[in-house]
Amino acid sequence: MRNDTGQKKDQGLRRRIFEVIQIAGSSDRVSVFFDYFIITAIVVSIVVTAVQTFNLPGTLDTALSVIDAVCMIIFTIEYILRVITADYLYPENRFPHLKYIFSVSAIVDLMSFLPFYFSGLIPPGIVVFRLIRVVRILRLFYINRYSDPMALITGVLKKKASQLLSSLFLVFMLMYASSILMYYAEHEAQPDVFRNAFSGLWWAVSTLSTTGYGDIVPITPLGKALAIIITMLGMCIVAIPTGIITAGFIEAVGNTSAEPVPSTGLSGSGIIDISKELFSCPAYPGDPVPSREVLSSVAEGDEYTLSKITMGSHSGTHVDAPSHCIENGKSADRISLTRCVGKCIVCSAIADISPEFVSRTEIMASGEASNRILFKGGYKITREAAEYMRDIGIVLTGTESDSIGDGEVHRIFLSAGIVILENLDLSNVNEGEYFLSAAPIKAKDIDGSPVRAYLI
Repeated sequence: MRNDTGQKKDQGLRRRIFEVIQIAGSSDRVSVFFDYFIITAIVVSIVVTAVQTFNLPGTLDTALSVIDAVCMIIFTIEYILRVITADYLYPENRFPHLKYIFSVSAIVDLMSFLPFYFSGLIPPGIVVFRLIRVVRILRLFYINRYSDPMALITGVLKKKASQLLSSLFLVFMLMYASSILMYYAEHEAQPDVFRNAFSGLWWAVSTLSTTGYGDIVPITPLGKALAIIITMLGMCIVAIPTGIITAGFIEAVGNTSAEPVPSTGLSGSGIIDISKELFSCPAYPGDPVPSREVLSSVAEGDEYTLSKITMGSHSGTHVDAPSHCIENGKSADRISLTRCVGKCIVCSAIADISPEFVSRTEIMASGEASNRILFKGGYKITREAAEYMRDIGIVLTGTESDSIGDGEVHRIFLSAGIVILENLDLSNVNEGEYFLSAAPIKAKDIDGSPVRAYLI
């Protein structure tokens, strides 16, 4: 029977494997190497798949087959590693390994290499088998798993999903209405072309997409007039999704650039202190209790009053630095101030925060404010919500609780560079948009830092 030491070593090894195969932090060189290695294997595999469609000399074809086999073995090993570490990916799930195996990304991964192992058992003429092999091309869409910039693109699309679906619904309704209108305008003149209400749907698609194949065109004056109106409407409505995506990228990219603090024009009465008093704020179990020792006092005849303060790096209202949970992570003095200062939204929670609650909240926010969310109520953030917030590009979040969530929630946020604020006091704050300042003190190599957080 294995002893506890052996189990801990096994858990430590699997934890390290999980950290390596997840998206890398810049300080984890092994994980960075793994990311680039897998990306290279994906690209090489796709190129080999395309080149093998040419008539090649036997030696070159054999070499490409060997390269393809090596790539398939690499994908197989990666898949197995992700399966055996799935309990770290889904710590709250009773069957984490099954959940991963039946996830979309895992199925794509499996189908990208599985046909390789059955290639000798299936006749080469079967078209379905060849199509299944081409499924590996879908792995290109999962490169964002290994790349922060690619993850940014996915995050923007997820964040704007509801707006995009609404705009696409408008496009569909316009095409449907256009098809019916054109049928009544053109049916008598072109009964063979516009046979029913759906006959004009192809014309509507080609017109609204500005493709204009010219195979179906109106010939009546009414039909031509409708075509002009529909084309103009189409140019406006079809451009809406492009504008939504562009705005999303501007917001996301803007979060990584310097943000000058705007002049608010407000006096001190417009400032709301959301920090808890240090000495009366309960310490997290096991943390040092803040205390003050008077070293000299004017009241006792000394020239000046001087105090010695003893506290932990996570006492009172504070930020967590990546080094709090991640080996070789950034310390608090290296946290980007552009993430700690800027527009935010405050919302009230009545239960632990879910992805659905976050989605409703950030949709109500405008522009940059949707990237910083503070939760009233003292509830925790679930792991699923943390993953969703990471994917949509949140840069800062905070709660009134002494801990924003469990260890996995912390690691999700901190590995993505998301600033965590804990022990906030939002009791006097109404829901809405504000300007936030919550910068950590400048002290080298600390894993957390007290802040004087306030809203304007």
